[in-house]
Amino acid sequence: MYATLALLMIIVLPLPVLVRGNRAGTSPFRSILTGAVMAGVGMAIVFLLGSIAGSGITGELENVTRDMSSRLAGNDQLAQALGMDDLGRTARIAHYQQMYAGFLQIVPASLMITAVIVSWLEGLLIGRRRGEDGRPYNPVPPLRTLIIPRSTLWGWLVIVAASWIIKLAGLSFGTTLTANVDILFSFTFALQGMSLVLQFFFLKKVPKAVPVLILIMCWLTSIGQNILFILGLIDIVFHLRGRIKAR
Repeated sequence: MYATLALLMIIVLPLPVLVRGNRAGTSPFRSILTGAVMAGVGMAIVFLLGSIAGSGITGELENVTRDMSSRLAGNDQLAQALGMDDLGRTARIAHYQQMYAGFLQIVPASLMITAVIVSWLEGLLIGRRRGEDGRPYNPVPPLRTLIIPRSTLWGWLVIVAASWIIKLAGLSFGTTLTANVDILFSFTFALQGMSLVLQFFFLKKVPKAVPVLILIMCWLTSIGQNILFILGLIDIVFHLRGRIKAR
């Protein structure tokens, strides 16, 4: 139930923000971010109420992972592929549960990233609303035009530092907090890296399919994601796209 409510927050809460921003002529990127933040607040409330009422969404997910681990433990072919064919059923279940535990730890960050993507897609649809002249009223600009303010970087560095201080202080939620903050930090500036790549190929008048394929391959590998992250940081700190345009 709580997982369904969380997904409902992701879909519903950004809509009024996006519609209001579209009518007011607010920057579509700002409206998308605000809509995702509203979805995050809604999910936080759902998690809080769930924790007060019982085990909440975490308990639901743990039950699902226990059931899935039990089912996977009976799959000998999967166990052989993972090098666990010499382990008994109990050991396999424990191993799968440990794997799922790592996923459960980053559920908040995964949901926030989903909220950003959903808010973006909804913004694209709402941005197609046409004015009296028949043209889109306030469409979402191409991703290649995204420029994250440099002040955002310093704000993120403060958040990352604070999360690590909490972790080093030995608080129970420190490890989970740093894991989620690190993922969101990397995702934010990887987006900027994607914007830079798209802008570069746009200026070089390369067919759109080429940068799209490159970005897909980057997201499928940790090395590619790190490259996008680094490009995003360099672009923000040194305004790399300005140098590219100058050439």
